[in-house]
Amino acid sequence: MSIFAAFSKKNRCPLCDGGNDCRYSKEDPDFIQCHGNVGASKGEKINGYVCVKEQTNGHTASFTLDNSEEWNEENRRQQLNLRRLENEKRERERQESFKSLLPITERDEQYRSVIDQLPGLSHYHHHKALHKKRGLMTDEILFAYEQGWIRTWQPGMEVKGDFSNLAGVNPDTNTLTGVGGISIAATNGEGHITGFQIATDNREKYPKYIWLSSKSKGGSPPNLTNSELPLFIWRHPEATEITETWLIEGGLKSLIVALILWFRLGRRDIQVIGAAGGNFQASASSFKAGLKVQTSKTVRLFPDGGAVYNQAILNNYKKAIDIATGEGLSVCVGWWGQFTKAKNDIDELRDFNKIDFLTTVEFFELTDSPIPNSENNPDSNLPKLEGLAFDQWHRRRKYTPDIVINQAEFSFGNIPKSGVVVAGKSGLGTAKTKAMIAEIKSIENQDKGAIILGYRNNLLIQTGERAKAVGTVIYHIHQDDDAKLMVADEASHHMMCLDSIKHIDGYFKGRDIYLDETCSVLLHAVTGGTLGDEQAKALRMFTQAIHDCDRIFLLDGNLADIHVDCIAKLASNKRIIKIENKQKIPAHNITFIDGIDEDGEIKAGDRSPLIKFFLQPDVKPWIFCDSKERTKVLYKLLTESGKQGYVLNSETTCEDWAKDFLANQNRFIETHKPDFIILSPSGDSGLSCTLNGYFTHKFSFFAGVLRTNSQHQAMFRLRDNTIPHYVFCPNTSNIRIKSTPITYIQNKLKQIADEQIALSAKIACESADSAEMAQVAIASAIARQHDDWWNLSHTLSVIDNYEIDNYKACLIHALIEAGHNVNIEEWEISGTIKGLEKNAKIEIRQQHAKEIFNAIEFPTIEEANKKAKAGPDKDTQRRIEKTRLLDRLPGIQDSEVWSDCFIYNCYIEDHEFIRQQERYWLLSNYEISQKRHESSWNHVAFAEDFFGRRVSNMGHDTIWALRELGLLSFTQSDKEYHKDSHEVVGIVETLRTRADIRLALRINHLEPESEDSGERFRILNNLLSLIGFKTKYTRKPNIETLKGKIRVRLYAIVPTVERTERDTPPPNYIDKPGCVPPEESLSGQDYSQLDPLAAQQDTPPLTYIDEPGCVPTSEVKQFDLKAARQAILDAFEYKYTKWMESNKSQVSWAIEPTAESYKEEESAKKPADDVLMTEEKLQAVADDLAACENSEMLWKLRQHYPVHVLKAAARKLIAEIKNRILSWVKQQNLVNQPINPTIQDEFVLAPIEGF
Repeated sequence: MSIFAAFSKKNRCPLCDGGNDCRYSKEDPDFIQCHGNVGASKGEKINGYVCVKEQTNGHTASFTLDNSEEWNEENRRQQLNLRRLENEKRERERQESFKSLLPITERDEQYRSVIDQLPGLSHYHHHKALHKKRGLMTDEILFAYEQGWIRTWQPGMEVKGDFSNLAGVNPDTNTLTGVGGISIAATNGEGHITGFQIATDNREKYPKYIWLSSKSKGGSPPNLTNSELPLFIWRHPEATEITETWLIEGGLKSLIVALILWFRLGRRDIQVIGAAGGNFQASASSFKAGLKVQTSKTVRLFPDGGAVYNQAILNNYKKAIDIATGEGLSVCVGWWGQFTKAKNDIDELRDFNKIDFLTTVEFFELTDSPIPNSENNPDSNLPKLEGLAFDQWHRRRKYTPDIVINQAEFSFGNIPKSGVVVAGKSGLGTAKTKAMIAEIKSIENQDKGAIILGYRNNLLIQTGERAKAVGTVIYHIHQDDDAKLMVADEASHHMMCLDSIKHIDGYFKGRDIYLDETCSVLLHAVTGGTLGDEQAKALRMFTQAIHDCDRIFLLDGNLADIHVDCIAKLASNKRIIKIENKQKIPAHNITFIDGIDEDGEIKAGDRSPLIKFFLQPDVKPWIFCDSKERTKVLYKLLTESGKQGYVLNSETTCEDWAKDFLANQNRFIETHKPDFIILSPSGDSGLSCTLNGYFTHKFSFFAGVLRTNSQHQAMFRLRDNTIPHYVFCPNTSNIRIKSTPITYIQNKLKQIADEQIALSAKIACESADSAEMAQVAIASAIARQHDDWWNLSHTLSVIDNYEIDNYKACLIHALIEAGHNVNIEEWEISGTIKGLEKNAKIEIRQQHAKEIFNAIEFPTIEEANKKAKAGPDKDTQRRIEKTRLLDRLPGIQDSEVWSDCFIYNCYIEDHEFIRQQERYWLLSNYEISQKRHESSWNHVAFAEDFFGRRVSNMGHDTIWALRELGLLSFTQSDKEYHKDSHEVVGIVETLRTRADIRLALRINHLEPESEDSGERFRILNNLLSLIGFKTKYTRKPNIETLKGKIRVRLYAIVPTVERTERDTPPPNYIDKPGCVPPEESLSGQDYSQLDPLAAQQDTPPLTYIDEPGCVPTSEVKQFDLKAARQAILDAFEYKYTKWMESNKSQVSWAIEPTAESYKEEESAKKPADDVLMTEEKLQAVADDLAACENSEMLWKLRQHYPVHVLKAAARKLIAEIKNRILSWVKQQNLVNQPINPTIQDEFVLAPIEGF
């Protein structure tokens, strides 16, 4: 196929003298498609060419050179020479016309006169186009505005003054030309505006960017007097030198990068030069002049995504590089893997540190790579994972089997009948559950029982039904009434989640244990999840069960050595057998969908293309979402479209239909014939629907909640590989456990986690009646932690961190590794569907608030918590929520603000609102917060079991850090601050120098110092937001400094509930009527003064059509957040004052700990089976303890009796003797046990073993 290029004004069509409507073949330049002679007949001769093909598309006719005798070689030469002379003449006339254009200084003066008459920057352009869409911060937008670089352009507006020779003004009417949009100044780097581009609003009708011109109105084109188009040379007005130049495609894009460099990185020494399409050659003189200011040799070029496959842009790059190197400069190319448009362009990157720099030779070698989606490399548009972090992640997924099989259906084969850990890795849909049931059935003739441990009770229901079908009864600990009674029958089989292990503790001996979905069970064990305060206890019981049982079976399609190794250490008395089934299930066709707007820009987070697709009448979808709320939104949209179906989430699993569905998906679907099925994580594993052909498409929506293994599991609950599977998945996840340090290095993560716990413990001891006893008790508790579980938690955490940062890429890697066909497509977003989705979400949240408000709370919080563990239905869940909310805020229901609106605004819509007010109250009443923290540690220290996750994120650590910083003083003063105020400088410097404060605040990375110190207020705002405060822009006066009088922006500190003028668009700003203004993040500045002339304008704002999905202000209930804040603070005042007055605040460390560290072999003993535990023997031991006259006598006694016996005997002693014995125990433990080094010198953790 021929590739055609367009003729241009400089290279016109030889047939009609036309411009870019005619084209010529690159392979054969004499073959021309002419628009000017579209009506030519075949054989017709024109200017030495003959028509060989009449028009077929209504646009062009095809011609080639006439080689007949009538048109010989001489005729052709004459014609070509004539064309050349005409082109040269036309070019001379064109160049001459440019000399009459305005010189740079005059056009700068006139442009600034025009923009001074514009009404400013519209609220819509400020908040949506620049802040929300392009990611600019408030101070960055304001700076660009003040320089005159951005305005809202109003075509047709009459301006005052003589602008007859200025591009962009109609010389006849003195009105502005162009189209509506944002005007972006082209500058020469010396402060002069040389022209403007418009970033157009209506991109369906107009190109993305157009130059301001008056040529079609008889006025001036945008060119400079040397005929070149202006360049965008962004140089900070206060820069003292330029050490680097960055080359970026486009005007707005290059401005954004410049602002990021100057404001966020403090690099005023870098200038940025932008050119449309990277065509710096078209403005060679301006380009060279811009480069000459450099004091070093460094020039950096940053290609857009997909540029390596665009030959025209590559040619422009080569010319730009030639110019720069010709000026004696060195050029390197920024690279972050942007082979395709799916990768962010430079202005969309949030971390420039991730950019690698290639030589120009290395870069152009990349252009030889296959084009994405080409036949020889169909997956080349997929994200690639590489580097050391990837290698470590990949290694942690490794599985090294002892036995390899290749079977369509997995089986254990001949395995020992006792004393083994059997690990079985086999892909999804390879009958692992069937093999498990068969193995359980095979031991029934041995009078031997089995226990299945999963991580969700409801996901085991289908397993029980399948076992029943083959004659095997497996009691579900929650579903079956007789389950707990049957536990004592050693031949009975049981299943439950890890949360329920307490119901069968002590009954594992001689039984087999099966971990169904092993990866999920172990992840649940170490992260805590629904285990809550019972996590450490559950881990102890689980550890004992692993030791006591006969055999352990680990089953999972994602099983890795790290999981098996952990169990192997806990089951040291058992042999390990690792089996892998290499058989892969039939490949599924999976397409990841990126939403793009009308400009082709990828819109992260926009699910509308997929929603629009499955709402079509002929689509019958099976849908998975990792968000419960999202399942409810999709259910609402589907049912409102006329479809009938079911959504399985935590609110519906107790319904009768859900139980039927969980028991047998195939039977349920064939019986009820739903139009759709939606699953939440309540159905992400343990289900197996094998119906083929019923559903037309599969959809998976990931928000970032699940990690790679769980995502993989969830995607294949419907086994049908004959239908397409579409996936929405962000590139990265923003959902992470806040207490987890952010690092990919396991040892470093463990070190930070241990330091966090040590610091928290040290803080707890500050208010203890005996700091020494508190330290010893806490050290004893920490020593009771099981290291194997703690280490596994760190291993899984570093995996978690990597998958969070490479969310989509990790999932794609796992899918390809499993043998599936994966590709990425770009689908156009839908504003209408997005609006429907947004409104559905609001309605669902509002309904949720009403349900909580109308629910009847439980009499006590203990009863509510008990109900929460029993798999409650939706109505009970709402009762639990209300009870917990009222317990958190006692008396709030008696306040005037108590309503469903309060619940919606303060509890559902803003999850952090109540917590922010609580932090503020606790910071204002630090002694109460400190005492509660000490009490929490006291409870943990004297509990029987300990696990670090329980204490890794105690809220008081934050309160302590904010107190150390003195943040409260900012909220107690009416003073105004600027970025150089000594209070602002002081708090930032303290944060930079105090590692313990950063540790307590879980700050992994602090924004570095910049030249203009703009980061200070961003850091301050982040701290203030923790307690519900913000900065509010007040004014911009002149103040005296060492540099003389300068204008600075001043800010007050106010609660976030305080509305500022910026929350409502200024009266003369262009805005979209009826739309609620978006929240501005970070700065909290008042932008009513953005344009001082705005208040003087009498012209009413332009009318825009509302965007789909915009919430009309008339429908938004106004809620008094100020009153709500005060009511919340009053509730905390009552709650914590009462607590302080109660016995709960009386913390004592001078008592015998109730929990001890047991040696494994000793803790395995049951007291009832120990002859020493009789009443008579215990009294004898107690007498021996009382007879001890010194520490040495006690030490000998401790060598003679087991720990649990000494502990039980000690309870019989009177307090005086007991405390004496306890003090000797502490001394002996400190002397005879090694000391663990910690990050805090003042707090040495001594492992305590003994009673």
